[in-house]
Amino acid sequence: MIYLGTAVTMLIVGIIVMIRSNIRITNQAAVVDNKAQNLTGKGKSSKHKNIIVLDPGHGGQDQGTSCYQVREKDVNLVIAYKVRDLLIKQGYDVRLTRESDVKVSLPNRVSWIKTINPSCVISIHSNYVEQTNVHGVETYCNYADETSNTLATMIQSSVLEQTDAFDRKVQQRDYYLLRNLTTPSALVEVGFLSNLSECRLLSDEAYQNKIAQGIASGIIKFVPKINS
Repeated sequence: MIYLGTAVTMLIVGIIVMIRSNIRITNQAAVVDNKAQNLTGKGKSSKHKNIIVLDPGHGGQDQGTSCYQVREKDVNLVIAYKVRDLLIKQGYDVRLTRESDVKVSLPNRVSWIKTINPSCVISIHSNYVEQTNVHGVETYCNYADETSNTLATMIQSSVLEQTDAFDRKVQQRDYYLLRNLTTPSALVEVGFLSNLSECRLLSDEAYQNKIAQGIASGIIKFVPKINS
C-alpha cells in the first residue's frame, strides 16, 4: 500500500510538471520560432571577431527524447539562444545550425560548419535513460583531439559551477558531429529529461539561464575575445 501511494503521488507530480513544463517550453520555443532565419543566411563575420557555432540538437520531425511532454528539441533550442545572446553581448560572432523548429541533417550541419570555419562548435542536447534516478551533466568530445578535450573540460566545469549539477564527467563517444569535424568541438548533455526533478529544472527559465551562462563562460575561457 505504501508503494502504491508513492507511485500515485509521483504520477500526480509528473502530470503537474508535464503541464507546467509544456506551457513554459512551448511559449519560449514560439519566441524562438519568431526569430527564425535560414541556416546560411548570415554574412561573413568581421575579421575582428571569433566565430562560435552553436548546434541545438534535433529539430522538426526529429524531436530527440521526450518526457513529461517536454521535448528535447525545444529545450536545446531555447538554451542555444540564451548562450548566443550572452556571447553576442561579449562581442562574439555566433552562428546556429538551426534557428527554428526545423530538421537539419547531420551531414548538412557538418558541411555548413566547415564553410564557416569557426573557432569552436558546441552541440547542445538533453539526455535520457530508462533508469529515472540517473541525473547530471556530461560533456563529450573526441579524446584523440587534445584541443576538443580542453574545450569539453571547460564547458563541463563551467556548467557545473553555475548549476551545482551532478558531475558525470567529460566522456568520449563516437558521435557523427564530433567524428567529422576538425574544428574543436564538444557535445554537452545538459541534464536528463527522464529524471523528474531534472526535467522540472530543464523546463525552468532560471535554470536554463544558469546552463547558458555556464556554456558561455566555458566558451569564453576557451576562445578569448579578439578585440578590434
